[in-house]
Amino acid sequence: MVEISKPIQRRTRMPFGHYKRKIVVALLPGDVLSMRLERTPARLAYTAEIDDVFRTLAQWHAAAEVRRRREARKQKRLTEIS
Repeated sequence: MVEISKPIQRRTRMPFGHYKRKIVVALLPGDVLSMRLERTPARLAYTAEIDDVFRTLAQWHAAAEVRRRREARKQKRLTEIS
């Protein structure tokens, strides 16, 4: 792997929601992730540390797994009752 020494920008394939604009994602030196709508100034970008983004995604995944297991237990109880 190569360390990030200069900004890398990529554009999404599909437009985002009702904005009908693509999202520009940038990986910046210092392990920062930046996102903004295409054709908007860089000062309107949303930025976050990559470790914060990873932590949030991991929490969302864990919460979804808990919901899935809870729903499976609920369905099992309903089928046992019937």
